[in-house]
Amino acid sequence: MGGELTVRLRLRARGERAWQHVAVSDLLPGGFELVLDTPASTPPAQDDPDREQPASADVPAAPTLARPGSSFVPEHAEMREDRVVLYGTIQPQMQEFRYRIRAGSIGEFEIPPVHAESMYRQDVLARGSPGERMIVAPVDGE
Repeated sequence: MGGELTVRLRLRARGERAWQHVAVSDLLPGGFELVLDTPASTPPAQDDPDREQPASADVPAAPTLARPGSSFVPEHAEMREDRVVLYGTIQPQMQEFRYRIRAGSIGEFEIPPVHAESMYRQDVLARGSPGERMIVAPVDGE
């Protein structure tokens, strides 16, 4: 329990055209939660100690969902309790979006299929293959 996994969503449009305004919904397996990365913040420049620093220089970087190596950059991402929803343009070339999840419960869980659909065209939709089963076992000492 508490172990982390990297989810790798692979997305591409069939044919030669890109599809804009697509919502991609990836349900989390039961018992899992999202893990956000907090990028390292850059300290303010110290070249001139008398220069006033903007107030934003003290603000830490916002946590992010996307992991390094993600080639799909959504226009908007929603992190919900039970799913990740990405909004953007799906290209004909394969793209990948990576994010992390953490096991919060012990047991056997189904991996739900990913679902994508155009927000403005009912005839544009896709569904991933049915998911597999995942077993989360306790680590020695738990």
